[in-house]
Amino acid sequence: MDFEDRLRRYRPVGPPAGLRDRVVAASAPAPSTVRGWHWLLPVGAAAAIVLFSTLARYERERAALDPSSDDRTRGSLVSMMSDELSGNVLLARHLASIEFVEDPPIE
Repeated sequence: MDFEDRLRRYRPVGPPAGLRDRVVAASAPAPSTVRGWHWLLPVGAAAAIVLFSTLARYERERAALDPSSDDRTRGSLVSMMSDELSGNVLLARHLASIEFVEDPPIE
């Protein structure tokens, strides 16, 4: 008896009857683990974006309104002005500390 004859005596058998139900039940999340927390991460990320963009906008507005408040900007301004004022650093510091007010527009 050769190998082919032996194989003909057997027939393929399908999976057990309850296998499909067990696989589907195992792949579905358990009701106790899903409690609506899936939205927490995206909401936290959106809140962080809003917070940081608001802080960045505030800092940009502050820097745009008063660029001489930054020590590095003030230092470079004093150095440039002292060069223009023949090396008079005290006068350049005094001029850099003066707050200029723009004239109102003439109507």
